[in-house]
Amino acid sequence: PGDVNHLRKMLENRYSHNEELLCYLIDLEIDDGNVEEVKRLLSRFRPEHHRLSRYWRYQGWVADNQGDVRKSIDSYQKSLEIDPLDWSTHLEVGNVFRTAGELGQAEKELEIAIRGKQLSRDLMELPSIFEASEEQLLALLKYIEDCGATDIAEAYRQRLKQLSKT
Repeated sequence: PGDVNHLRKMLENRYSHNEELLCYLIDLEIDDGNVEEVKRLLSRFRPEHHRLSRYWRYQGWVADNQGDVRKSIDSYQKSLEIDPLDWSTHLEVGNVFRTAGELGQAEKELEIAIRGKQLSRDLMELPSIFEASEEQLLALLKYIEDCGATDIAEAYRQRLKQLSKT
């Protein structure tokens, strides 16, 4: 990922309020399993960043790695309240549910995560979303519904109806 130390210095010295740079560095530390550095970087989030689903996903990761299953699940669920379609958060919370022995909930979350990741990959490989097949568009609707995003699902359903009339 290039010169990470340079990016750290940029965060410290020049772009201290850049949430994307902060999230990028946190993601790198999570990949390395560095709980203490993730905690340090999380402390740099300003209160207005608490509206970001990633903030709560990171909090869930820290809590999970510190053995606090309840706090981890609560944090992941806050993340999903903000962004219910984030397959990576479904994956993380599914793994925590599995560890906690809540196998039914784990299976549900992990299945959503697998479908979400595949849908994301399939749609990103298209030259344009307008190239999506009807099957892909309906699979996306089912994914949205299964994530519990009823408002988004209804808006998407209406848009599909409009498209089918043209």
